[in-house]
Amino acid sequence: MHFEDFGNQHAFRLLSKYKDTTCCFNDDIQGTASVALAGVLGSLRITENKITDHRFVFLGAGEANLGIAELISLKMEKEGIPREEAYKKIYMMDSRGLIIKSRSDLTSHKLNFAKDMEPCTNLAEVVKKIKPTALIGAAATPNTFTQEIVE
Repeated sequence: MHFEDFGNQHAFRLLSKYKDTTCCFNDDIQGTASVALAGVLGSLRITENKITDHRFVFLGAGEANLGIAELISLKMEKEGIPREEAYKKIYMMDSRGLIIKSRSDLTSHKLNFAKDMEPCTNLAEVVKKIKPTALIGAAATPNTFTQEIVE
């Protein structure tokens, strides 16, 4: 069964419910994640370092980015670090800002990526604080990746 555009709460719930009994695939969560991870792995061949050497900042925390972040954390775990350590290398921003533990509006899928940090709603500020080695954006916010942020 293939499905997409079900919204966070439904898509993750359906995958979890049927993953052991039905061959199912969610394009937003799994398809986008596999393509994004392939891009990251391809870049690692050029830079000659490991995925565990990197810090990721994600703009957007919908199905696509949550799927990418989970797959990246799984790859980091396969490369030898505990999943909890992998989560610490991934920072996510949604429409309300950085995903932090003090927020009361987080879904269960965002909780793994919540950090003990001060609130921040500005991507440029997050980039300055975190100094990520990779930026991933899957959000409907145009003109966000400015030259300042990318450099």
